[in-house]
Parts: sequence; structure tokens; C-alpha cells
Amino acid sequence: MKDNKKLIKNLIIAILLFAILFFGYKFFTKPKEVGYVGLTKSSYQETVLASGRVEAGESRIVTSEVASRLVSLLVNEGDAVNQNTLLVKLDSSDLSKNINEAKASVGSASANYNKIVTTSYEIAQSDIEKLELELSQQTRELERKTALYDSGAIPLIELEAVTDKVNLLNKQLESAKLTLNSYAPEGSEAKKASASIEQSRVTLKNLEQSFGKYSYSSPIAGTIVELNVTEGEFVQPGQTLMKIVDLDDKYAQIEVDEKSITKVFVGQKAFIYPSSDTSLKLETTVREIDKSVDSEKGTVAVKLDIPVIDSDKFLLDLSITAELILNEYQDAYVIDANYLSYEQNQAYVLVEKDSVAVKQPVTVIGSGSKRIIEGDFSEDIKLLNPQEVEPGDKIKLMSEGE
Repeated sequence: MKDNKKLIKNLIIAILLFAILFFGYKFFTKPKEVGYVGLTKSSYQETVLASGRVEAGESRIVTSEVASRLVSLLVNEGDAVNQNTLLVKLDSSDLSKNINEAKASVGSASANYNKIVTTSYEIAQSDIEKLELELSQQTRELERKTALYDSGAIPLIELEAVTDKVNLLNKQLESAKLTLNSYAPEGSEAKKASASIEQSRVTLKNLEQSFGKYSYSSPIAGTIVELNVTEGEFVQPGQTLMKIVDLDDKYAQIEVDEKSITKVFVGQKAFIYPSSDTSLKLETTVREIDKSVDSEKGTVAVKLDIPVIDSDKFLLDLSITAELILNEYQDAYVIDANYLSYEQNQAYVLVEKDSVAVKQPVTVIGSGSKRIIEGDFSEDIKLLNPQEVEPGDKIKLMSEGE
């Protein structure tokens, strides 16, 4: 009896072990149910993404150069102006007074010069003629007195008196000639008077040039985007009056990673759109590439054209995103980068073959979330997600994309 019970017990244990092994085998060898994606050809653009802002091709800030009251403001914010359009006038009454005084000074200095080289010169010349005549008379008188003295007819004191007078006249004549020379056009007095004229003219010229600092015209054709003053306001030197921007020449300036800059060239196709509105996508080209790298950011500034026809959609300082088109491919196998795996620098994808996940070596082109792959593919190849299966796993395919 005991033997029968033991036999039944062993039989039950054996049945349980068999069931465990059978169902365990079934469980562990059951194919994984996985989704897949079919591999089809499509067009693909290899891009580099960058961000930046909209800027103006040309802008000018108009500042005051003098301290004065703004008496006439001729434009409003938002006005379009041509180059050389008069913008503001400052009070120049004090300057006008100084200019009139400087003109009078030039006239006075010129009159003084003319007096020296004409009237004064003529007077000095007349004085010389008189002295020369008197000297000639006294010289003859000295010759006569000398003869009389030699004959004993007159005393020495009379001879000495005439001699002293001749010597005095000679000194006076020499001094008069020096005075005459100073009044000549190249003489010292004439040069002083001429220098005074030049100094007065320089002062007048500087004042007249300063007159331009009291009115300001637009240096470029553009739009008044900022107006910082009001009529009647007292402005100081260096104060900003307004900002003018050529809104017809906007561009997008982006910062491209220095690692990608060798792939960027002038004329390259690109797309830009507001960072807040990806639907407003504009095709454009690269206008200019900076010649240096920003050492702090590790980026290079690149300018992209914004066509005039689309200029109104891209406001100044608007944050934008740009896609630089590095390459364009037609009929290429394009996959999500998540389907790629790497082993010893060899890229591969997992594909279904006879209900098993197997490695398929591929060559990868491009970067980013989408990649081009090249390899020996069959027409009905099915890509598996490497996050769901491993090479060698038995699989059961579900619907595509699941």
C-alpha cells in the first residue's frame, strides 16, 4: 500500500516537472511580436540647423554734436526718408552771431593789411625821400664847413654840429628804410597783418563748418524706426536723436557650429522661418560667411538673404531658425536614426529574415534625426527597432509601424 502511494507521488511530481519544462520551453522559445517599417526610397535633404535674428543691411544712428535746443523736428517715427532728407534743426542763433563777428574780424584784418601795404608804405616812402633830401643838403653843408674849418675861418664846434646832424640823419634814414621794408608785402608788419587775416578766416571757416552741426539730414535712404527727441527739447552732444534703417535690405544672421562651417558656402540654398512659426518657411541663399570663429561660442556668423517681397514678414530682431541644405538626394533610402546600431565602427540595421532578427551592414550618409543608408537590400526588406529586439531573436511581425 505504501509502495503504491509512493509511486503515485513520484508520478505526480514527474507530471509536474514535465509540465513546467514543456510550458517553460514554450514560453522562452515563443517568438517576440514586434512592429516593423518597410524600407522605401524617397527624396532627402541633408541639413544643418542654426538659429539667429533678423538684422538690417544698413542702419544709422543720428546723434547731436552740439548742445542746443531742437527748434524743428521734420519727421515722425515710421516715416520713410530719402538720403539727404532734412530731419531736424537746432537753434543756431548764437552761432550766427559768432559768424557775423568773425566776418567783421576778417574785414578788419584785411583793412589793416591793406593800410599797411598801401597807406603806411607810401607814408614811409615819403619820409625816406624827405630824409634823403635833407641828408643831401646837410652833406654839402658839411663839405663847406670842413673847408672853412681847414682854412681857420670857423671854430671846431661849428664843424662838429654839422657832423652830428649828418650822422643823425643817416641813422634816421636807416630806420626809415627798415620801416618801409616792414610795410612791404613780404615785410614783418605786412606778414603780421596777413597772419591776422588768416587766423580770422580760419575762425570763420570753423564756425561756418560748425553750422552744419545744427541741422541733420538722413545719411541713408530708409525708415525712421526710433525717434528719441521731441520739438523744443534741449539736446546734448552725443545724444541719440533717431535711428534710420534700410528695411529693404534685411538679412538673417545665424551662428553656425564651427564643425559644420566647412560645408557652408556663399550662394548655398537654405530655408529660414520664425522660431515661433515653422509654417512660415522661406527659401533663400547664403549671402556672406564671416572670416573668423567666435572663440567663446565656437560658432561662425553667416548671413542669409531675405527677399524684399517677404521682408514685411520678418521683423527686425525676430528670432529665426535656419536650415542650410548641405546635400539633396533623390530616390534614397531614408530611415530614422534610431534604427541604426554600431559595432566596431560598422553601422548596421536589424531586419527580418526567416522570422529571425539579423544584422544588415549599411553605409550611412548624413547626420541628424534622419539618415540615408546604402546597402544590399531586397525589395520587401523590413526594418526592426533595435530597442525592441536583439540580433538572433525569433520574431513574429505585427502590422507595419506598430
